Amino acid sequence: MAEYLEKLSGAKPKVIEGQPDPLPERAIWVGFQPKLKELFPKVAWEFEHPEEVLIAATEKHLVIAGRDRWDGDHLVVEGIDDQIVGKQME
Repeated sequence: MAEYLEKLSGAKPKVIEGQPDPLPERAIWVGFQPKLKELFPKVAWEFEHPEEVLIAATEKHLVIAGRDRWDGDHLVVEGIDDQIVGKQME
């Protein structure tokens, strides 16, 4: 995503992995981080439905997150032409 934002805007965004410290003034969050509960207090973070994706924004923050379930029994997915090994359930 950072590469495409750079292509679109000409500015290269800083990519932070893990919990940022200090918290950036503005950010695009990809995936759930515990800090999001503070930044988006009215958002339900339970992700109760399969394939659920959540997009929320404030004046300074955008989050794109989805349900992410790990099940060791679902590491092999049968595709039309081949097997996909080492993937998560969702």
